Amino acid sequence: MTRTSFEMVTPMPYVALRQMMDEANAFGISSYEKGTRIAEFTDRVIEACAAYIPRKRSPMSSALVYRLDGAYTEVADDATAYGGPRVPHYRLSIVVVGPDPTGIDAEREWVRDFWAAPGPRTGLAGGYVNGLTEFDDAKLRSVHGSEPDRLAAIQAAYDPDNVFHHDANIVPADRGRALPESSGQVSS
Repeated sequence: MTRTSFEMVTPMPYVALRQMMDEANAFGISSYEKGTRIAEFTDRVIEACAAYIPRKRSPMSSALVYRLDGAYTEVADDATAYGGPRVPHYRLSIVVVGPDPTGIDAEREWVRDFWAAPGPRTGLAGGYVNGLTEFDDAKLRSVHGSEPDRLAAIQAAYDPDNVFHHDANIVPADRGRALPESSGQVSS
């Protein structure tokens, strides 16, 4: 039998959960993010990273690359709200964070140019909703694939008044608003 000396999982109030991010997201900090799924870490992807990472201006900005495989691929494509096929791939998140709101426009252009560079965008369907900073119904449908209808039903059951609507919002099913069909290409 395995014993642990401490417990890392515990119930907590929603406000306490949100407060865990306060230090990293202090009032006045500006941010913007775009991300994409990368099937293979090719020379073109490496060249794009090498060209764009040195161009960032804020020391708080970053380009994060991580691998999704193993247990991630063992979950059925439609089992969670994470959209797209559960195939091994890399995730590239290009994030601007800066304390000066006057410099955010240039940094936002850095993110958009990096994201649009040949190499990083691979056309893999799906995405990660937490990586969206500009969202509308079409983008949400492309990220969630076939899931928005199921998520809208869950939203109607647990948040029928749509209280939590300030982020990437799935409109409750009983609101009668259908999400438009998507091309499958994510432009987070």
